[in-house]
Amino acid sequence: MSSTEGEVLPTEESARSFALVRRWTMRSATKLSLGSVAPDGSVTEEVEAEVASRPALVALKAVSIPRRKEGSYPEKVGSDIQDLYRLVEGLDLDVLLAELDTLETEARQWIAGVLTTTFSDKELRYAAMRMHRFAANVDSEGIAEGDLALLAELGAALADKP
Repeated sequence: MSSTEGEVLPTEESARSFALVRRWTMRSATKLSLGSVAPDGSVTEEVEAEVASRPALVALKAVSIPRRKEGSYPEKVGSDIQDLYRLVEGLDLDVLLAELDTLETEARQWIAGVLTTTFSDKELRYAAMRMHRFAANVDSEGIAEGDLALLAELGAALADKP
């Protein structure tokens, strides 16, 4: 994924938030050196790759949910919900919030809105149904509707940040 650094930001909220999250993701990525190792222990190939942080992946998954629902690949919403839950599950939300605090305020607020809208009250049931329908696998079956409410909690906490 390319950065949007130096590009003019879109004016439409969803596209603008996506561009801001992509920019932030690339700024916060970690450069890793990966290599394949032969049986004798020698490195045969090596490549450098930029790897997104967990908070950046959370942000990317959150901004993609409304884009996927309205786009050409609505089936991706199911795996995005599953991935998003697994990225957040078991984390200390205060630590995650502190890391997301470096994201531009307007993108943070957009993500807060997506999470609270998608995973609160009556919409929670539909989010769970989408996940189970479009990400029909053993792992997604282990995620209950009530588990996804964690994502609304994250959204509410993000919304409370100045």
